Order: sequence, then structure tokens, then C-alpha cells
Amino acid sequence: MRLFCFPYAGASASVYYPWCRDLVQDLELCAIQFPGRETRIAEEPISAMEPLVAALLPELMPYLDKPFLFFGHSMGATVCFEIARRLILSGSRIPEMLFVSASRAPHLKQTEDPIYLLPGEAFIERLRSFSGTPEEIFQYPELLELYLPILRADLAIEETYTCSGVSPFPFPISGFGGEEDKEVDHKDLEAWAQYSAPLFSLRLYPGGHFFIREQQQTLIRDMMNDLAAHIPYSSKLS
Repeated sequence: MRLFCFPYAGASASVYYPWCRDLVQDLELCAIQFPGRETRIAEEPISAMEPLVAALLPELMPYLDKPFLFFGHSMGATVCFEIARRLILSGSRIPEMLFVSASRAPHLKQTEDPIYLLPGEAFIERLRSFSGTPEEIFQYPELLELYLPILRADLAIEETYTCSGVSPFPFPISGFGGEEDKEVDHKDLEAWAQYSAPLFSLRLYPGGHFFIREQQQTLIRDMMNDLAAHIPYSSKLS
């Protein structure tokens, strides 16, 4: 079985590499790399959902030859939701489960003004308030110059995406969030329930929007236990 992990805004595939040591041995980690970063640094960042999904789907299809799962944190949850929706519509193989973390349900609109439209200094100050960007990036102008277009494009994807009229998915969805998250509260997470016909579950952990950093082992254990509860041939962790 494969676990496809979709990164949050501004992040790269490498944020999920530490997960390898905590996953069960028969689960293969496949970290998704969006254009414009790390191994795809030469490519232009994509700033809308439609072209991003159009770029990712052909690359994913050869790896959907065995049972698979989707996990996404924040923006990554919205992206993997939309890819799952496209797979269903096309009659392709679909995920066994969807794991969504620190993300509003797709139909919920952001209540604040779009961040991606803010001018330079205001944009940077808003990023600092998230506590998701390493402080070192703000200390080096050359690094910041590379990073800002990526993050602005990612936020544009998240803040301009709209969703309506989606039928419940035929697989379980597990939601996860931080108890002190100021961006996404438990009601935003609970709203994901309408997208799963079989079952939706929700867990909250100590921490804010990026709780997955401190709660990695606990989160992965809970994901695997959810998987074991719904898929007979998976391995349950004690």
C-alpha cells in the first residue's frame, strides 16, 4: 500500500521524509513535490488548482497500481481532496482512505481578506504570524526572494479554490487538527463529515496549525489505527 502525502503552502516533499521511521514496513511513503521547489526548482510555481491538478494527475497515475491512501496538511488536504474527486469522476482507482489535517472543509470560504494579494512587506509580516516559515528564511534576502513566489502561489491556490455539489466519497475520511489552531477550528474540520459516505472521524492534538511537527508519532499511530479499523488487511499499531 502507498501513502501519498501532500505538503502545506510553502512546503516541499522533504517535510514528510522523517515519517519513514514511524510508518509500518508495508506502507510506502510517496511525498508529493509541487512545481517550483527542491527537485522541481526550475519549474514555475502554479497558482491555481485546475492547472496544478492537471500537472499532478498524469504523474500520479502510474503509481496507483496498488491500494493507496491520501494525506494532506492545510493546503495539501484541499489538493488531495480535489485529486480524489477527479479520480472518482474519471472512474479511476480511488484511495482507500483520505486523511485531512488542519484544513477547512472544501466548501467553507475563508473569512479574511486574501493573503496572497498583500504587497511585499505586509505579505511577509502576515507570514511571520503563521509560525510556519522558518525564521532563517527571513534573515537571508536571497533565500526569501526564492521562497516568496512559491508561498504566494500556494496561498493563491488555497484562497481562490471553490467547491460545491460534491457527492460523498465512498471511502472513510479521518480529520486531524491542533487544539490551539487559530486558522482552522474544530467546526471547520467537522464539516469534512459531509464528504464521506462510510465514516468520518476527528481527532484534536495539543498544538497550533503546525501540530504535526510535535505530534508526528501520535498522528501516524492514529492514522494507522484508523486504517486498520476500516481495511481488513492493514496492520494495527498498539
